[in-house]
Amino acid sequence: MFVDGPLWGHLHDHHLIRIAVSYAMIPPAVAAALTRNGKMGVLSIVTASAVIALIKLVVTAALLLLIGVAQA
Repeated sequence: MFVDGPLWGHLHDHHLIRIAVSYAMIPPAVAAALTRNGKMGVLSIVTASAVIALIKLVVTAALLLLIGVAQA
């Protein structure tokens, strides 16, 4: 899983770039939303970004698991 698993076999695919970009978009979007609401602060941006990234990770993993189970 950690050395020669399916994740590492696709490091040079475009999936890794898309995933990195999708997570990198979170802090600027959070900063823009907090600025619009007048509540911008470094701690707020970091906290909200971490919460959104965690939710995104859990939802993505759950969908991947459901798809994997459905195909089995």
